[in-house]
Amino acid sequence: MLRKILHKILVVICSFFILGLVLGSISQYVNPNSFGYLAFFGLAYPYLLVINIIFFFYWVYRKKKAFILPLLAILVSYPAFAKLISFGESNSEIITKSFKVLSYNVRYFNKYNWNKDPRTSYHIIDLINNKDPHIVCLQEFMYGHNRNISITTIKRKLKKYPYYYISKRRNLAIFSKYRIINKEELKISNSLSASVIYSDVLIGRSKLRIYNAHLESNRFSKDDYKFIKNITSSASGEQTVDGAKGIGKRLLHAFKIRAEQAKLIKRKVDASKLKSILCLDMNDTPLSYSYRILRGNYKDSFLEKSVGIGTTYIGDFPSFRIDYILYHPDLYCTDYERYKYKYSDHYPISASFKIDF
Repeated sequence: MLRKILHKILVVICSFFILGLVLGSISQYVNPNSFGYLAFFGLAYPYLLVINIIFFFYWVYRKKKAFILPLLAILVSYPAFAKLISFGESNSEIITKSFKVLSYNVRYFNKYNWNKDPRTSYHIIDLINNKDPHIVCLQEFMYGHNRNISITTIKRKLKKYPYYYISKRRNLAIFSKYRIINKEELKISNSLSASVIYSDVLIGRSKLRIYNAHLESNRFSKDDYKFIKNITSSASGEQTVDGAKGIGKRLLHAFKIRAEQAKLIKRKVDASKLKSILCLDMNDTPLSYSYRILRGNYKDSFLEKSVGIGTTYIGDFPSFRIDYILYHPDLYCTDYERYKYKYSDHYPISASFKIDF
């Protein structure tokens, strides 16, 4: 009798996680400004997937037909799963006529000394020079009052990049070995944490538009990060609820703003006759509405040329892939790399492209 009751309880619990998985897989199709709470299921999708897999094997082990429920949910949500984990080609191709684009959120060159190494900003510049990309897109780029490194030093150390465009807000920068023939900063928000610039570069006979964008941050406070770090500690139930509510409100607000920012950027991209490459710190996962809008018919270099999960954010919040290099479908990506250097709270990423010179 007790076993039957326990079985029914587990089926009910399993059903909730199945529903959560399905909602997570469709969250990317719903604008957060219409129904924002669905975005949380997209954020939790990896964890919901793991729980459903555990339930599947549990029911198989118990020889219960209930295994069909999580199995169906996993199969239905496969298109979402395919955006999180890549089974693409992992080996780079040997192509002589190609160029490399590197994208990196440098976290203000360690302005506030998050990383205790005083030479972190110089390590970042050395990394760029060692990887030797042809085009560099930097987010959270800071100079002027940054005591760790000056703009003069940055330009001197990146002397192999004679062409550059730095946003007026001084939080984005594009450095290029190729001549920049046009440039613009787009206004997508009044927020200082969100901005977009682009540069049109001349590569041989081809003109390409390179976008560098940083979408709305989640704007977690010190208390929010403290709560995230101590979530497994002995905090009271009331403190846990209050902390979760605070984070939830900030996330919901950011989901909605990023959705509108993504639309503005996409309209600009689609209006151009030039083929574009988008270097993005999106602050959102591949199952977000913002990602679906910005990607559109473009290709994701990670999904095309890498294998695995590809986490790019390594800060206090749970790790996700939130940095992207998207490209026009007429371009041909030959390689994708993620560099595991912890000079920032993001990993730098790069993609190489074949082009007719």
